[in-house]
Amino acid sequence: MLYHIAQGDVYSTEFMDNSLASTLLKGADLRFNVYNNSTVTASGAPINATNFNATNGVIHLVDNVIHPVPFGTIGDVIAISPAFKTLRKAVAAANLTGMLKSEAVTLTLFASTDRAFAKLPKGYLDKLLKNKTELTAVLMYHLVRGALYVAGMPEEGNVTTLEGGALYISVCESEYYNKVWVGGADLTYPDATATNGVIQVIDQVLSPTTTRRLGANIGCISTAGETKAKNPMHKMMDNEINVLPWRPEKL
Repeated sequence: MLYHIAQGDVYSTEFMDNSLASTLLKGADLRFNVYNNSTVTASGAPINATNFNATNGVIHLVDNVIHPVPFGTIGDVIAISPAFKTLRKAVAAANLTGMLKSEAVTLTLFASTDRAFAKLPKGYLDKLLKNKTELTAVLMYHLVRGALYVAGMPEEGNVTTLEGGALYISVCESEYYNKVWVGGADLTYPDATATNGVIQVIDQVLSPTTTRRLGANIGCISTAGETKAKNPMHKMMDNEINVLPWRPEKL
């Protein structure tokens, strides 16, 4: 609960994109983002109503519990999470560890798990790790400048990666079915806030040369057998074990 309480009177006029507000939880700041779809979020949680005055402050309404609490940078999370051993090795080989641990720039990492890397053709990963130029391009294609939470993702469109290429995203929300496709990969654990951005966990390794607009024409599946009535995006999880250090239970 302490992470939901900002210090001082923070009114909606102070909700600037990528601005921070100190909370009562020491060392954990709320990150505000303002997106082109007019959505305003607090560490990924959409803010639905604002500026309810109280005798001791001000109240804003959010439609999700703000979780998880950031404990370190994107690089710190990758460094200790058991689900990202291969990604950690690749990041080190490309000399990108420093960038992911830097507080100087805010980033979104579409993080491929070990299971995602295991889907690559046999021998491809070893070849990739030996080719720093190609490896760097692949990893940079998984990075977007700024904190891109699910609530701010385009319903259907491209975002520009640090590699320079366009990454296609398709968001499908309905009463029965919630899904986000990222370059053909399934977003399996959304909105893991870090002190320098956000991690979006995906189930494939993206490639700037082979990414496809998968998911664009899939639509919102709403069969009785797949009913997920009004599940929030934060319930979209696969069977990864220990994907993130703050979620030790089976996802």
